[in-house]
Amino acid sequence: MMEVPQLHGFGPAANRLLEAYKMLLKFLGNLRNLRDSHAALAFRSSETSEGPSSVTKIISECESALTDLNRSLGILSASIAREQGNKMST
Repeated sequence: MMEVPQLHGFGPAANRLLEAYKMLLKFLGNLRNLRDSHAALAFRSSETSEGPSSVTKIISECESALTDLNRSLGILSASIAREQGNKMST
């Protein structure tokens, strides 16, 4: 499980969150390619699968995590904008 950064300050925490987001996005793309390759091989060998494959389950979990990270990035972005707005008005 990925350690969630503590957001006491915006700099390093925001960078770690963005790095995690990019890494998960890349990993998800690789998993989708793997799933597509596996599906093509299964089609050629006339395999039938019972239910979703483990790769499909992992992809679903990664998509969920990516959604959560995306939401967190939005919250962080709004907080940074609010903080910068407060600094400029004082």
